[in-house]
Amino acid sequence: MKPVHRWKKNIYQTIEEIASKEYQEKAWLGKLEGVMSSPDELMLNLLEDFYFDEFLDSEEIGLNDQQKQAGKYLLKKVDEYYDNSPIFPIPEEVLSDPGWHEIRNMAKNVLHICQVQGHYFSISDYVAHKKDIS
Repeated sequence: MKPVHRWKKNIYQTIEEIASKEYQEKAWLGKLEGVMSSPDELMLNLLEDFYFDEFLDSEEIGLNDQQKQAGKYLLKKVDEYYDNSPIFPIPEEVLSDPGWHEIRNMAKNVLHICQVQGHYFSISDYVAHKKDIS
């Protein structure tokens, strides 16, 4: 069994990364010192690496029905987006894709519903305090 606090941190950090256009622009385009990421890596973190589907149904996590529903909708949309993307999606194309904008807004909604902003690692704080190498 995964330590619950670490599992929550990983999931919420990933959702914050999905929700943050600023993070994506910097991390995907090599403008955030010490961070290398890509659209496919971010999607796979949610879909496979951190077991988001199990997280949503875990009694240890204790999400309510509204939180589970929002999370499952986000999971479904990210999964569909990933399935319809090339193996290595081009970051600039994902950033300008209206479908990805919709997913980003869904991620913001999940964070709002779960009331985690400010309780866990905040991408906006990380970006603000990291040296910008652009």
